[in-house]
Amino acid sequence: MGKSQLQFLTQHTKNGVVVLTFIEPTLNADAVAEALAVIYASKSRKVILDFQSVRFLVGGSLRPDQEPFTPLMKLSKQLTEEGGQLVLCNVTPEIADVLRIIRLDRIIEVQ
Repeated sequence: MGKSQLQFLTQHTKNGVVVLTFIEPTLNADAVAEALAVIYASKSRKVILDFQSVRFLVGGSLRPDQEPFTPLMKLSKQLTEEGGQLVLCNVTPEIADVLRIIRLDRIIEVQ
């Protein structure tokens, strides 16, 4: 997946770490799916998801496949088992509160 094909994020790699920056203010399942495709294509075990533009989360769906966090939890577990790590950075205080409430901060490192 080349940079020109990305709709919801930008990507770069620094010192073997894939850094993906969401460019839309709303994080939804489609944005997460695009990030996962880039991560799996890169085969990197160290990933940073930059939330600098994210202000809203779409969740609470009755369909788990439409939840943005379920795939991130699975990815984090997989990376950890392979000696890697998933980190969320530039998370707003409001989104950090949501992540704490749903206890995602216990599974994925939030900075």
